[in-house]
Amino acid sequence: MTTDENVNYNARITVEGGIKVLYKGVWVSEIRFEQDEISLGVMDPEHDIYPDINLRQYRLDGGDPYISRQHARFIHEEGKYFVEDICNNNSTSIQEKVKVINNETIELHHGDRIFLSESLVFRFELVPDNITEEPDTPESEDEKQSAEYYLEVESQTPLYFKQRNAFTHILDLNPQEWSKTEDTPALSVGRRSTEEGIYPDIDLWKFYFNEKDEYIARKHACITFEDGNFSFQDVSGKGSTWINIKDDDHRLLKSESGKEKKQLNVGDKLIISDSVVFIFKKYAENDSSEDS
Repeated sequence: MTTDENVNYNARITVEGGIKVLYKGVWVSEIRFEQDEISLGVMDPEHDIYPDINLRQYRLDGGDPYISRQHARFIHEEGKYFVEDICNNNSTSIQEKVKVINNETIELHHGDRIFLSESLVFRFELVPDNITEEPDTPESEDEKQSAEYYLEVESQTPLYFKQRNAFTHILDLNPQEWSKTEDTPALSVGRRSTEEGIYPDIDLWKFYFNEKDEYIARKHACITFEDGNFSFQDVSGKGSTWINIKDDDHRLLKSESGKEKKQLNVGDKLIISDSVVFIFKKYAENDSSEDS
């Protein structure tokens, strides 16, 4: 973007992929530059480390070992903006993943992308100050849609679920919140690729990166909702998606026609490679009742 010297601009940092970060105790996807320094890292009270942007869930729950307690910081100085790497572990990049910065301070320009390990991408933006935008409003528990069905992760490892911006074993299925594929609500399953801007709704990155499961694809499978029914479909073409049993008779294969969609019934198991099993479940009527 070419800036106009006669226009005043406000700086902000946005998080790509519909993801939110914990900024000063509030989950947001946009941070306005209202101070001279914004620190990024992982909170560690024992060592008196309290970064402005706390990335704890991505380091601990997300299994990303390359996010440091004191990782980086954004700086505003003499009318210019910078990003500075302070962790020196080859996990901060600018513009492209291969452009690593270690203990370097780089000036930022509108549209620059800042990669933090494999977990997050921040985008630096300049917005004319005559444009008024509503700040992020955290969604309350009461505002969230109640779900009748859900997926349960059959393992000790919680998965990142973008609809709730959390690592969890319980994934509520609310089709009204999903994006649409050819007018059909769809929930994507796969592993994120920050470089290519792929951020699945259910992120299996931990198994690909930490468990070295190379058969988990960036776009692996999806769950769709049509005519009141949920269906499971492979979109990877890797032959590593099954329903209920891991054998050739229950293997799901990529199909352009959609004929390989399998309608889900309560109790069905959704199997992905050697790493992940989801169980399709329905909330009992008394699950939502108030505690006596």
